Amino acid sequence: MERQRILIAVKLPDQIQALRNALVSAGYEVKTVDNGAAALTLCREFRPHLLLAEISLPKIDGHHLLREVKAQSATKNIPFVLLSPHRSVEERVHSIDLGVDDYITIPFDVNEVLLRFEIILKEVEHFETTAYRNTNGFSGRLTEMNVLELLQTLEIGKKTGSVKIQSDEKEGIIYVRKGEIINAALDNLDALHAVFRMFTWLDGMFQFELMEVEQPRGLNVPAVEILQKGLLFRDRWETMVKSLPPLQASVTVSPKVSSMTVTEEENTLLGLVNGRSRLIDLIEKSKLNDLQTLQILVNLFSRGALVEQTTEEIFENGAARSNGCGESATNQQRLANVVSKFLKSENGSLSNGTTERRRSDRRRQERRLRHRRRSDLVVERNRIHLNKTELLMIRQKLAHTADDQDTSAILF
Repeated sequence: MERQRILIAVKLPDQIQALRNALVSAGYEVKTVDNGAAALTLCREFRPHLLLAEISLPKIDGHHLLREVKAQSATKNIPFVLLSPHRSVEERVHSIDLGVDDYITIPFDVNEVLLRFEIILKEVEHFETTAYRNTNGFSGRLTEMNVLELLQTLEIGKKTGSVKIQSDEKEGIIYVRKGEIINAALDNLDALHAVFRMFTWLDGMFQFELMEVEQPRGLNVPAVEILQKGLLFRDRWETMVKSLPPLQASVTVSPKVSSMTVTEEENTLLGLVNGRSRLIDLIEKSKLNDLQTLQILVNLFSRGALVEQTTEEIFENGAARSNGCGESATNQQRLANVVSKFLKSENGSLSNGTTERRRSDRRRQERRLRHRRRSDLVVERNRIHLNKTELLMIRQKLAHTADDQDTSAILF
């Protein structure tokens, strides 16, 4: 079983050595960093199951680190626990409003922190693995069965229905009739381009719903041919992506570009770059097909016309925009003050009632966490959520019974 990973970001890692030792003894894999920029980088590379960050971190403080983590699709679901010496209600309210999953004050009890981490991680696991059974379809993760494999499975089983696919806050849908791909929708792309785009999605969720499909036929290509071309498309995509930074990386135009000769297509693509453009954003906004756009991006990077933004540059751009929204920040502060006064008026002993404060904070955070994670997941109560082993079993059984007239009993 995979060890759960915890990332800790504190100014002085030696001061939380006892907590680190306790976490390692409890079976967690733990890494520590001493600044917010390093924490943001490790969030992408280490892929922690939970992040504990001190509020007063160098380079990027805890609150801004929280905003950056929650703003990126690859890291937004990582539970974020804030570590702070501040015990004021105002600070707690402000942090909870920003979206922290828990708030721990310094000094802390190691055993209590271990228990809080265990509760959060079990809650996440519960929402990710709870199965809801019915006869309408099944769902799963793209990491366990990607879109290409899923459509191959439906083609083998001659299934009819719709496949909803979610990845990086995008949602597409593919319609199949007796295993044939008849139509697809994603943004404003044509049906074939939409299917190919979804072939590149390797992280996210899918839902297959067994249903009659009345969609008009937008694809007249046999499913086998689409899958073969899609495999070649994905192979070329993956080859070119290796020559680029991560597609979630923010990029900027290099000053060198003024002395370069660029083509009209390159210039059009450079014109799409703004303060926080990601590579994936440029691909999605481009009017060229995905492979053409990728090839241009590879050329621009190899010549130094396009460069990846540093964490500090991303942070400065975000801070500049935040400073331009003073009214919004003021409103947030007013809200925090109003809530603070209300809480104090309701319970005059709140400032001294540490135990009650912890209970109240935890209940409020759990409600927020449950609501957010339930809305993020695409698993619904009329779906069977299958793990990788179950998905492969379905595929194997369908392969052995493809000639039968009715294979519905295998799935349902």
